[in-house]
Amino acid sequence: FYGNFTYAHNTIIEDDTPKPKWSYQDSRGTSIDQSFGYVAIGLFEDEEDIANSPQQKLSSTVLPGDIKYADLNGDGIIDPYDRTYIGNPRTPEIMYGFGLALAYKGWDFSIGFTGAARTSMFLTSEDMWPFSLEYPRYNVSREYYDHRWVAGADNSKAKYPAVINGNSPNNYVTSTLYMRDASYLKLKNAEIGYSIPERAADAIGLEGIRVFLNGLNLLCFDKIKIVDPEADSGTGNYPQQRAFNIGVQINF
Repeated sequence: FYGNFTYAHNTIIEDDTPKPKWSYQDSRGTSIDQSFGYVAIGLFEDEEDIANSPQQKLSSTVLPGDIKYADLNGDGIIDPYDRTYIGNPRTPEIMYGFGLALAYKGWDFSIGFTGAARTSMFLTSEDMWPFSLEYPRYNVSREYYDHRWVAGADNSKAKYPAVINGNSPNNYVTSTLYMRDASYLKLKNAEIGYSIPERAADAIGLEGIRVFLNGLNLLCFDKIKIVDPEADSGTGNYPQQRAFNIGVQINF
């Protein structure tokens, strides 16, 4: 059996930046690689909801289905002064791994796990912001489309804003709405093998024969599900491939 565990936390003591007006925007006391953005508190239900909420100045027009943000300084306006440090750093603060290897009467078995914790990522790839001016050639992801806000529908379980044909300065910004806990535990590899008895190998003029079956990237336990938690961001990243191999080792 083997195992490893590392924990690396850092805190910014001083970075020689001017003291901001609002303490929640001060990088001192946060961690390197921690994200800076808005705190999402839901999606606007209708025009009345918009009228009764702080004025959002991220876009010239705010519509039902747009993201609603927290007014952190209480001035009745949502603007860049309402951004703060959110989530955990993208670089995991905890990394670990463990596994074991066993052998008995010609049989051998090995298995290995790896994992990470205290890390956040954002679903901000091109297919989560599909028709913005920066990415005019992309389509919307199935994850976004199936869980978007839809006018006139039951939106109690909607996770994303309404899909629009164009850029949305209000919706396509870094916020907790797109933030996910990127902790994971992966079964990275496993192998089982059998070595035939030496007597049988000698009978055919060989020193040894071993047959085996192994696999790579077999399982992933995480909270995101729709994207590899080790990816940089978004849902457009190519997933890791699961691989199986069967073979024979022959020693002459």
